[in-house]
Amino acid sequence: MTAGRSSSTSPETTRRASSARPPPSGPGPGRRVVPDPRANPMAGNPLADRADVQRAVRDLVEPLLPHMSPGSARVRLGSGAALFPQRVAELEGYARPLYGIVPLVAGGGEFDHWDRWCEGLANGTDPDHPEYWGACEAGPDQRMVEMAAIGYAMATVPEHYWEPLTGPARERVLAWLDGIDQFEPAPNNWQFFRLLVHLGR
Repeated sequence: MTAGRSSSTSPETTRRASSARPPPSGPGPGRRVVPDPRANPMAGNPLADRADVQRAVRDLVEPLLPHMSPGSARVRLGSGAALFPQRVAELEGYARPLYGIVPLVAGGGEFDHWDRWCEGLANGTDPDHPEYWGACEAGPDQRMVEMAAIGYAMATVPEHYWEPLTGPARERVLAWLDGIDQFEPAPNNWQFFRLLVHLGR
């Protein structure tokens, strides 16, 4: 050891060295969490402007495509605990993305999979198709909830979601949507779903 010098490090030197180190990653207090795009398709998206939000919608929808049924009327994401039939749960998987897709396109964004959603609409409302969603039944029926998203899409972007359908397919869609008037929706926000369906019709 050199005479006149201490082997200990000064507090100031320790502080400088500590501040130069990047924060550790991984779970735990003070640790930086690195977003995993496998768990969150929007990981790393700052959502700072219109383009970011448009990309977020597309990033959320893209992972659903491999889980669409052959006729595109259902999205099968695995097991669940819904209290309604499986085919209605899969209708929910088909319909709910419309609440992102429709404003995306109405606001000038691009969406490349309208053909899948139009195919699903035609097949899901066809009683002779194996992916038929089924008609509304007595009492509040979960199909009424999903009809609202479909009516919203028909009203807002008909050039993408209604006009591509054939005449017979349109008749079947309207007949299926009539189910929301055959029974009374629940006395809550479900009443608004009926209005959205009527806007689309």
